[in-house]
Amino acid sequence: MTGLERLIFFAWLLQGTLFQDAVDGTNCTASHKPTVSVQASSTVREGQNIALTCNSDAKPLPTFTWYTVRRSLVGIVGSSRELKITIMADDTKFYCEANNTCGSQKSGVTQINVLYAPKTTSVSVSPSGSVMEGTLVTLSCSSNANPPVNNFTWYTVKGEQKTRLGVGKEIKIYVSMEVRQFYCEAMNDLGEKKSPHTEVDVLYLPRDPVVSVSPSGPVPEGSPVNLTCRSDANPPVTNYIWYSEDESHAPSEIGSEQNLMLASANEGKNYYCQAANQYGSDRSKGFLLNIIYIGNHCPDSLGNFLCFLMNHWTTLNSHHG
Repeated sequence: MTGLERLIFFAWLLQGTLFQDAVDGTNCTASHKPTVSVQASSTVREGQNIALTCNSDAKPLPTFTWYTVRRSLVGIVGSSRELKITIMADDTKFYCEANNTCGSQKSGVTQINVLYAPKTTSVSVSPSGSVMEGTLVTLSCSSNANPPVNNFTWYTVKGEQKTRLGVGKEIKIYVSMEVRQFYCEAMNDLGEKKSPHTEVDVLYLPRDPVVSVSPSGPVPEGSPVNLTCRSDANPPVTNYIWYSEDESHAPSEIGSEQNLMLASANEGKNYYCQAANQYGSDRSKGFLLNIIYIGNHCPDSLGNFLCFLMNHWTTLNSHHG
């Protein structure tokens, strides 16, 4: 075979191979990475619809798969060349994969700049845990937003009433029984978000104990009387002590329970209670029992309470007669 014949022969073989490759579709160009284009502005509002397009020059024509990246988790979100989605703040990173019989290639990660109002606003307190009344604490407000929060406003709450405390990501405030529940409001150009209420556990000693008497009103001489002592405290009151004072003003301890039963009511004694917890104590105002004396007209067969009713009825009639 002459040189010319060899050249013609190899040309024929090469032509047949190329033709066969074209028929079989095996002339592979899958080594080029696909690219992603976004049919939207580079910055979009949360909830806006956008379209992503995966471009590849691979042969044979590839199939496409779309992925979203959330922290370290990857999920499939589409299987066509174009991906149409409603963009959310949690899903901003995407990439596509082109695949054909020759192999596959992944694009780089495309991140969408998603704008949204503040969300997940929360309050932290330092020092944390229980603190004594009068402690200076630092309140910090945090919120997720894009663009970042540009204004933090603080409020204290008591019942249905709220009071503005100030502005700033952090504020310092002395806590008390009245000022212990807080929330912050985070704001950017797109909106605002309030945090849940945060209550500081404020510890304080008992304050302003009060005494209730049962039965209320005038009491027949010698009748039993029940006294109850109540006081606000945190932690709750752990110890009650009752005292009585006579004309000499010398106090005598007469009980150590929240409820004190006097077997026989007597005039001339001043009563008060003292409430205590681990942080201190406070005492109530003193008070005198209003004693009603039963007249001699009351038969001995009647009890003191019935005699009191009879005496009270007689007194009323005498006033209205």
